[in-house]
Amino acid sequence: MRAVIAVLMVALLFITSCSFLTSTSFTGGSVVDESKCLYLEGTSKDDCYLEELKCSKVENEQVRDSCVAELAKVKEDLTVCDLIKSDKTKSFCQQQVAVLNDDEGLCKEINDQYWQDNCNYNIALNNNNAELCHLVKDAGQKEKCFRTIALGTNNYELCKFISEPLKMDGCLVAIAKDTKNVEVCKESSSDFREDVCEYNVAKASGNPELCEIIGFKEIKKTCEELFAED
Repeated sequence: MRAVIAVLMVALLFITSCSFLTSTSFTGGSVVDESKCLYLEGTSKDDCYLEELKCSKVENEQVRDSCVAELAKVKEDLTVCDLIKSDKTKSFCQQQVAVLNDDEGLCKEINDQYWQDNCNYNIALNNNNAELCHLVKDAGQKEKCFRTIALGTNNYELCKFISEPLKMDGCLVAIAKDTKNVEVCKESSSDFREDVCEYNVAKASGNPELCEIIGFKEIKKTCEELFAED
């Protein structure tokens, strides 16, 4: 009798296990319960499928496009973006995949200028590649691209691509101070700002001799007083 009960318990355990596996699927080595979305309705159901990246089951077109974009990022596959209906979302998807793959060539495939600019901008910054900054059409973002790489690499030549004099001079001063190279100051937009730059280098390097090359009397005096206090 005990043997019969034991056999029945093993059989019941086997049936339960099979039922569990039937209601689940394996994704990335972990068990994901797909059935939990079935009993939801409306946006909650779509959000559930979005979370599980079961994009084909999403009813709302916008949510489905967002789901496909996320799926493309996970797979790092540009062709997945072609399944997206919205041109804007498709361009966003292509930008994300291009940046993940660190492939500036993929930026050319993007039709939307905003996302193409973001594609070139982000890959430029990730690689300190100022050449890609030239491909950014938006003027403000292009200059930000040059400035960020200039400061990140201490390449003062890139500061010259900044059109606003005050911002260009700020870029030069930052690099001059960081490298303690007073020669950088000669690229300033005016004599006054050159002297301000030289003062900052003198202060950063602790070199009182640099006060002597400052032309403006007040700035020179301030520089000399700085070291006189020591």
